[in-house]
Amino acid sequence: MLRALRNHHGEPSVRRPLFSPVNLAKAIGALTVAILAGVLLSGGTFAYMNSTVALPSATIKAGSAALTTTGTPLVLTGLYPGQTQSAAFTINNTGIVPLVLNVSGVAAPAADANSLSAALTIRVDVTTAAAGCSILPGTAGWQGTFAATLPTANAPVSLNSTLAAGATATLCLSASLPPSAPSTVQGGTTKSFSVTIGGVQS
Repeated sequence: MLRALRNHHGEPSVRRPLFSPVNLAKAIGALTVAILAGVLLSGGTFAYMNSTVALPSATIKAGSAALTTTGTPLVLTGLYPGQTQSAAFTINNTGIVPLVLNVSGVAAPAADANSLSAALTIRVDVTTAAAGCSILPGTAGWQGTFAATLPTANAPVSLNSTLAAGATATLCLSASLPPSAPSTVQGGTTKSFSVTIGGVQS
């Protein structure tokens, strides 16, 4: 014998299906969203293909800048006021880059008699003249006195002459007594002095 189900009010109770079309659609939608979210969140785990290759070994060698000189030292003998005495030197650029020549040092005599060195004027010229130092001034030059501020390695004075790699030039080192030199330098002597020539890449 069948009995009708009734609710607590005594009314017949209607049994609804557990999965209605609406509930089923909601469930499918929620599942779809969950699947999409899972795909989006797990996207960072995919790996891209890659490859590496090593370049052949390289050999690195720095260039060089070098100067050499040859010549006879300047010897001052019988120098009198108004006279200039010179000595020629050959300078060679043995490096691989062109160099702008400069005077990068002048060492004054250690001692002298009658203050002769203080009266001297020293000059350095670069010349390509066949006659060498017989024609002065040269194409570029520096001159000064031992009593003045002299060029140094930290404060060189350019000779405004560029010497190409492998090229040579003639340097003239000169010393002179000006006509106004005091008579007290007569018979004076002085020790040797030196001039340093440098080069800077042009």
